[in-house]
Amino acid sequence: MSEDDRPFALRLARYCARNPLALDRLTYEPATEQLTYRSDKADGPTAGTAAQYPFEFLARLLTRIADPGQVMTRHYGWYASRTRGTRARLASDG
Repeated sequence: MSEDDRPFALRLARYCARNPLALDRLTYEPATEQLTYRSDKADGPTAGTAAQYPFEFLARLLTRIADPGQVMTRHYGWYASRTRGTRARLASDG
């Protein structure tokens, strides 16, 4: 790895190691038996707070975890299998 790539690699490693949600923005109200998650964004589709029952919250969170063997990432364009295969064939022929 060159020194130019080091800051990018560190930033990527920190992103990969972060939690899926911030626990300090999650609160539980025993009176209503609801979890409230507060967004850190001021505007946009994910701004504000969301109150849910604990099992609803877990169900929404667990849908982000793939089943064994399930593909969650699709590659298009330059990274698609077909274009990578074409590039590999052209490189080996040339």
